[in-house]
Amino acid sequence: IITNNNFIVYHRKENVDRNIETIKSCGNGGKVTILPLEWTWTEGDAKEFEEKFLKQLKAMPDTSTDGRMFDLIIGSDLIFHEKAINPLVSTVRRLLAAGGEFLVSHKNRK
Repeated sequence: IITNNNFIVYHRKENVDRNIETIKSCGNGGKVTILPLEWTWTEGDAKEFEEKFLKQLKAMPDTSTDGRMFDLIIGSDLIFHEKAINPLVSTVRRLLAAGGEFLVSHKNRK
């Protein structure tokens, strides 16, 4: 599953198309799901998170019903503003399975 914010997520198909042979070599037949995900959806009552993201995930095979289904979450270049840290952490906590790992890479661009 590949996610990004609403403004960029649908451009990710181009990235998938460019890398489809590598993706196929991962053993999943090249199946990739691209979904919009705004970290702020997990704040407050999280209604948007349920309606716009979790509902789609729950309909997919091999996911748990409580939405905590990922053993591994990988992120790269996620933080551009300090105010994004808390919503990111909230989202990862909401999606990461018990005992799961969150791996993130970041380049300081000061």
